[in-house]
Amino acid sequence: MAAGTPFILSVLQVRGENHNLRRLASRIVLVLLFTVAMTGVGLQTSHSLNLGPVFLQARLSNALNVGDFMHVIWLSAACGAALSILLALIDALVFQKRLPPEAFQAEATIPLWIRTLAAVYASIIEEFTMRLFLLSTVVLVFSKVLGSFQVGLNACFLLSNTIVALVFALGHLPSTPIVLRQSVVGVVRTISLNALGGFVFGALYLRYGLESAVVAHLSAGLTLAAISAL
Repeated sequence: MAAGTPFILSVLQVRGENHNLRRLASRIVLVLLFTVAMTGVGLQTSHSLNLGPVFLQARLSNALNVGDFMHVIWLSAACGAALSILLALIDALVFQKRLPPEAFQAEATIPLWIRTLAAVYASIIEEFTMRLFLLSTVVLVFSKVLGSFQVGLNACFLLSNTIVALVFALGHLPSTPIVLRQSVVGVVRTISLNALGGFVFGALYLRYGLESAVVAHLSAGLTLAAISAL
């Protein structure tokens, strides 16, 4: 959780909020407790669907294929980097020119080292809560509800991933700078870019497991941090 401390501070600064150590500590504790609880439930739910940390489970059962593991890790890292470049291009070509320059001034003041730690924080916390817990739970519910209508598991995966990606995107609105939240374009920017990212992370989770989603998210965050420093 140490990686989350500067991230939470930066979010408070970008949003223009005053903060103190007590408020910061309370937020960190709440995030920690929430993540632990969601991880416990998510592990149980994902296990019933053969999802979750599949490579960790294979390692614990002495059935890990190192070659397959490294292939997925490199593939996930490449997907995350490519995704971040795509998001940066969409942002530059579609959204930034339609928003005032001052909308990005606060974000631009966040140091690179804080962005790097934020990428570590987000890749762990958000993937454990959004994919391991929420996506697994939604897939389980839809597979039971829609199964009676003879809807295939792939359709359940697609529908579940789309819904969770939108929830993931909406969850980023509170940390969006106020000047962007006051603009329709700014809100659309936050939702669309994060939804696209969330959908890709969810697809990797459903195909390769939790480790793949975490690595892709981390790779995307680090690449965006590097792009922002240019």
